[in-house]
Order: sequence, then structure tokens, then C-alpha cells
Amino acid sequence: MRETITLNTQEQKRVMVLNRILAGQLSAAEAACELSLSPRQMQRILAAYRKEGVAAVVHGNRDRKPKHTIGEEVRKPRHCLGHRAVCGM
Repeated sequence: MRETITLNTQEQKRVMVLNRILAGQLSAAEAACELSLSPRQMQRILAAYRKEGVAAVVHGNRDRKPKHTIGEEVRKPRHCLGHRAVCGM
């Protein structure tokens, strides 16, 4: 079963450029300039794209909650305290 991968605009552009590299229409150095990346970063992305396909272009933390997110139980009481102080309650 194949997994559906949704790409944002930047990722779509990267995939199009990577396909042009693989087709021989563009060098990796030219692609790095086009995508505003270093040549080394372009080589790393290209190697991952060859190995994993489109999934390599998607950021690894997509759809994940950040580890340093302040929990709801901590945020809500502080919000209530600030609101009471402002409202004079």
C-alpha cells in the first residue's frame, strides 16, 4: 500500500529541480544556486531523494507537536491569572 505525501510549494519546487538533475538537464551546483542551498546540502538532499524518493524532501518534524511546547495545563492557569489582573477580578 502506498502512502500519500502532500508537498508544500517549496517541497514541490525541490522535487522538480531534483528531477531535472536526474534527467541531466541541470547540474547539482546549478540546482544548489536555484534553491539557495550550499552545494553540500544539495548533494545530501539528492542522495536522500535517490534512496527514499519524494519522502526525503518532506521535513521530518511535519505534523508533530514540538518537544518544547508548553502543556495546556501550564498555559491555561497563567492565562487566567493575567486576565484577572487586567480585568480587576
